[in-house]
Amino acid sequence: MFKLALSDFSSLVNYTFPSKVSAGGKIRYGIILKHLRQDPETTTALSYFQFAKAHDFHVILFVVSKYELDDFSAEITRAVNEIHLLPSGLADSVHFLRAMDLDFLFFANDVSAKASLPALLTFFRVARRAFTCVSTIATTRSPMVDFYIGGRYFFERNHPVEFSEDFLPIGFPGFAFSLPVKREVDERNYTRVALELPPDAVLMSSGANFTKLHNELLEKWGNILLRCPNTYLVLYPFPPHFGPERFAYVERWLKIFVELGVDKNRIRILRSLGSREAVIALLKTVDVALDSFPYSGLTTVVDACEAGVPIVVPTGPVLRNNHGAAILDSIGLRELISGSADEYERIAVDLLTSGQLRRSIAEKLRLSMSTRPSFLRPELYCEAVVSTLRGIHKDINA
Repeated sequence: MFKLALSDFSSLVNYTFPSKVSAGGKIRYGIILKHLRQDPETTTALSYFQFAKAHDFHVILFVVSKYELDDFSAEITRAVNEIHLLPSGLADSVHFLRAMDLDFLFFANDVSAKASLPALLTFFRVARRAFTCVSTIATTRSPMVDFYIGGRYFFERNHPVEFSEDFLPIGFPGFAFSLPVKREVDERNYTRVALELPPDAVLMSSGANFTKLHNELLEKWGNILLRCPNTYLVLYPFPPHFGPERFAYVERWLKIFVELGVDKNRIRILRSLGSREAVIALLKTVDVALDSFPYSGLTTVVDACEAGVPIVVPTGPVLRNNHGAAILDSIGLRELISGSADEYERIAVDLLTSGQLRRSIAEKLRLSMSTRPSFLRPELYCEAVVSTLRGIHKDINA
């Protein structure tokens, strides 16, 4: 698809930079972001460059969409030396980026999902070296994206075979969240009373995106509910921009539960919560969280850990199966990692039916989180990324 879309730009593909490294002494490090809003992709990507300026890199941010300064975007602009709005045309963007004389260009958002401007730019040599990260959910298959920075957890399980890029592991789960701006929320909006749930109910919850709620997953959740009579399910699957179209999804999901024999009154499907702080407030009401399978979530797992809620996650043969597993492995909670759908159900049922087991694992989670684990230390993650880039730059200049 991308090759067809690019057929009119073949004359731009071949390009060689006139020198091995940029002029001026400092490493010129470019980042392409779709926007400057605080969303999961942006907060994940931020740790790749947020502190690079402090390590004597010249950091240049390129933004695809027009933006207004708020607290979060102001935080990003303070972390860079320059910020530019990319031209809207592909050819103009290619020429613009080449003129910036970049040593490295980081494609910070997912460039494998659709033919966006950043995705199309991956097929042109616009920096001496280009790379992407965990935000891109599959290999780019682009010869102009040189490497993929990920965690050692994935590297040791041979996930690099999925990628056309060179997979460069660093000693973290594969990501670190940077959350510089917090919003105030009224936690009373997320209690059992607000959700119209019995005070003695056991609550299980998932924030898996609506696109991940396939029939097999919903049926597994239904089976868990049938085995745990006093348990209710709370879902918050919709992004902020979702409107009335959500009703069609809700109707289909409820039909699946009812056909399994689950009383639909045991299900709460919420509109977008609007902020991560609201998600954390809700999760503090929850007893057990459930990740999606086979493709694991990322921010949903971190949210549950920060709220102190045990979360059941999958593992599997490809990187996208293992985001949650990498997080839990890094804090010593391997007992919550399931190797199959049946094991996923067993772990969830054990947690939901044993208050003692839930309390024990929640305390273990609390102690692990109190040490500020690596996936919440963006300054160390950025230092590792910078060190990796500096080593590549040194080899190129040798």
